[in-house]
Amino acid sequence: MKDRPLLVGAVLVLAVVGAVTYVQLVMGAPAADVEQLGYFLSASGAGSLVLGALLMRWAQGWIGGLRVRLMVAYVIGLVVALVNILATSLLIS
Repeated sequence: MKDRPLLVGAVLVLAVVGAVTYVQLVMGAPAADVEQLGYFLSASGAGSLVLGALLMRWAQGWIGGLRVRLMVAYVIGLVVALVNILATSLLIS
């Protein structure tokens, strides 16, 4: 259980490295864009993980059964995804 945050962090790093490598090698994006993408993916991924964990910790006190827990986790994931989409669209414009 103590190794879980380390595992989640390692998966985030691997995902960002994989995405940046793909964008650079396959899509041929300029170096400045690849660097910005790496920063954004790192910040967005870490922020999403922290926000989701905090919301689940907050909701843990009043969550009852398994169905309610799954529903809350789904809603939290949806909210975090929508926040990421909004942040991305604001950065693009």
